[in-house]
Amino acid sequence: MTLHLRRFAPEDALRCFDVFRDAVHNGSAPHYDAAQRHAWLPEGPPGDGWLTRLGAARTWVGEDARDLQGFIALQPGGYLDMIFVRPAMRRSGLAVDLHDAMLKDARALGLDRLTTHASLLARPFFERQGWDVIAPETVTRDGVALHRFEMAMELP
Repeated sequence: MTLHLRRFAPEDALRCFDVFRDAVHNGSAPHYDAAQRHAWLPEGPPGDGWLTRLGAARTWVGEDARDLQGFIALQPGGYLDMIFVRPAMRRSGLAVDLHDAMLKDARALGLDRLTTHASLLARPFFERQGWDVIAPETVTRDGVALHRFEMAMELP
């Protein structure tokens, strides 16, 4: 199966949301219970700001012949807002390829530091890519506690 990376286009927004939903509700199940996954991403369509959020970022998508399989979004200033791949695409190299594309963009923009908030599932991936944990965090959404990590990466 050949994967192709390209820049995000507005018509990708709903397919990115489908990847996001699949990753949160299915992929993170070993780390977050059903109530936590629902608080993270309630059922239903994306809100009005979804396209704006992805469009404001330097967003890359990864797709194969079947569908969009993952995406990454770097917000201005160096905040890695999102990286999600379908659970079936784990260990395929797609997340690493998306991350590498984002790093190339970040360096071209002259950024020297990136930050993100990583889930329990994403933390090991980020550490393998050279990110450091700054602090564990607990956020509350709809009265449900979600554990995550503030992380950063210095760019040479």
